[in-house]
Amino acid sequence: MLHPSMSVGQASPSQPNVISASGLRSNRPQRKYEENKQVEVAEGCKMREEKKLMDTLISYNLKSLMPKAEVQIFNGDVIQYRSFIRSFESITSSRLTDEEENLFYLEQYSSGQPREIVQPCLHIAPGTGYQEAR
Repeated sequence: MLHPSMSVGQASPSQPNVISASGLRSNRPQRKYEENKQVEVAEGCKMREEKKLMDTLISYNLKSLMPKAEVQIFNGDVIQYRSFIRSFESITSSRLTDEEENLFYLEQYSSGQPREIVQPCLHIAPGTGYQEAR
């Protein structure tokens, strides 16, 4: 758009002097600049996403090289309870979203009296049963 004090073909301070075939000023350079900026922003976002994906793949690859962590079966030794519940939560429970599944695994990883305590909790509502059994 022309500034009121300018004539056709005169450049404004903010835009270069570009005249179209019809003799009117064109804002193509500004549009091209904005398009290039949008492409740069999109490419930057894409690069960040690719880096995040690559970091995730590297992390999973490193984890796969580690020996498999196993939850020891809890037999009721009070001294071992904290160690058991921490390993159970980090290895098993943290990977599950369903508390009913957590409850079944808790039963699987317990024996003796602890298992006898967990088993009746299988008949309670899943969320309550898991918290009660824990």
